Amino acid sequence: MTFDLKAHHGPAERFPFCSAPDERPVVALVAEKENACFADVGSDLRLLQDRSAPCAPSVMAVWEDGTAAAHVAAGESAVPGNVSAGELLALLRDEETAEVWVHVTDCMGAGDICLGYCTVLPRTGAEAAGDQKETAVCGGSNIKAPMRLDFIRKLRERDASDWPCVYICRDDGGASAMPMCFEAERESADKMNCIGLISDPADSLTALLRAGTVKAAVRSLCTKNGTPCLADSSDVWGFLAEYSVENKAKGILDEAVRIACRQGRGSFDELRSKLDYLTEQAVPENIISRTLESISGYTLYPEMIPRPPVKFAQNDSFGELTRALAYRLCGMNLRLVGNKGCGKNTLMQTVDWVLGVPQYRMQGNAELDKLDLLGGPTIENGTMRYQLSDMLCYLRDGADVVLDEGNTIKPECADVLHSLTDEARQIEVPGYGLVKMQPVSSFTITMNEDYAGTNFMNEATIDRFTPIQMSQPNSIVEILRRVVPAASDQSLRICDVIYCSISDMIKSADGLEPEAMTIRGFVDALRSEPLLGLKLGLLDNVANKPQDAYTRMQLTELIESMIR
Repeated sequence: MTFDLKAHHGPAERFPFCSAPDERPVVALVAEKENACFADVGSDLRLLQDRSAPCAPSVMAVWEDGTAAAHVAAGESAVPGNVSAGELLALLRDEETAEVWVHVTDCMGAGDICLGYCTVLPRTGAEAAGDQKETAVCGGSNIKAPMRLDFIRKLRERDASDWPCVYICRDDGGASAMPMCFEAERESADKMNCIGLISDPADSLTALLRAGTVKAAVRSLCTKNGTPCLADSSDVWGFLAEYSVENKAKGILDEAVRIACRQGRGSFDELRSKLDYLTEQAVPENIISRTLESISGYTLYPEMIPRPPVKFAQNDSFGELTRALAYRLCGMNLRLVGNKGCGKNTLMQTVDWVLGVPQYRMQGNAELDKLDLLGGPTIENGTMRYQLSDMLCYLRDGADVVLDEGNTIKPECADVLHSLTDEARQIEVPGYGLVKMQPVSSFTITMNEDYAGTNFMNEATIDRFTPIQMSQPNSIVEILRRVVPAASDQSLRICDVIYCSISDMIKSADGLEPEAMTIRGFVDALRSEPLLGLKLGLLDNVANKPQDAYTRMQLTELIESMIR
């Protein structure tokens, strides 16, 4: 790839740590005569001050093992427009700079001059220690934690140095479910062995529980408000459990961020934010590593890369996000199946944001035909020419095409997708020629089953897409909190109880139709709560949305019984 130096040149003060990949300055590297053809395109070289030349600003490029490779051009004599060695030397001496790297992007002449993007890695200070600790208050009622009093009696009878470890796990059943604590890990499947509930878990604990059970050490007995107390105190209500907050951003993942940054796959801050999000969602480390290696650093449509205001939240480490990322990294096309409001589009926006891939969304409908998918002849300035469809243009140029409600288009129309979505990844367009998909391009279909206007897609089309069945969450508290952060805990709990009640009514015999469920309705009700109140917002946005009068009456009675 050849770069326009004028578009990328900038003085040292324009070396922001968070600059986008296509805004980074270009550096010219000049090889010594004996080191001609010193680097190939794609090489990574670190810049250091050349202390053997103290009288002139000299910066040399070295391999990772410290072997000298070349020098940075002193000025614009080698290549007009390059960043000078003097500017880079000032940057290297800046106390906020940790490392400066050049990712070689082009070679000139006989290979004795190379050009590359300059990447600055900031000095971040001491990383969070891997043994960082947090404490949770474990207690609860005798009904929800039947073994609490028995466990507290055991603690009172033993010396504190002999107190056992406990195990915290999620409770996925019902509204406002709280993490549960057990004396033995194998007991977590039986709620009758619960020794305590954690009523207000920290975000870090919620993230850890997505990956599995969390081991904790009992540090103290406590009162109902979480204040530590002595064993003989009459105010003993529960206990404090201390657990380790694993820092997955260290080690290989931290190094993967630095490598991705210096290769121009994103700014340091942006890549770290993606890493933090993926570790929060308990995505396995091998998938995170592959993701960081696969992030697209260059695109023709940077403005089309999604920036989701609310990112997808998965229930466990192998939820929809993990599987969607894994399949995309393997070059597969996805078919997301689920009811309205289950997060299909949020998931795809999040995946494309993580991978740095532009997204083009098109709406499927019964009127869609092959001309809409392929394009057709057009007259421009009196000349007949073939104009490709937007869908094919974006697939050709490295974007993800998302076809919403894919099962509403005619099955015979979907046949044109077959050669694009099999191993060929190309299509011969009559009147135009061969169109090939970029390696980073992908095709995604979202669909609701059993909705009005949907069709059965033919087997050949279905076979080319990997299906992900979107699960209906057991609780929507976390989803609503992410979308409407200003909502109060009380309003979130009320919405969650109503949501779970509607879910139970749908599952019951002779229950409500699935159209009664609308997560968007709860979001809209919370957004309008400051002006209209929660009850009116729920009646309008949840109870009155279904088209069936009986369903509306049932939902209205439910909401009015919950909110007086």
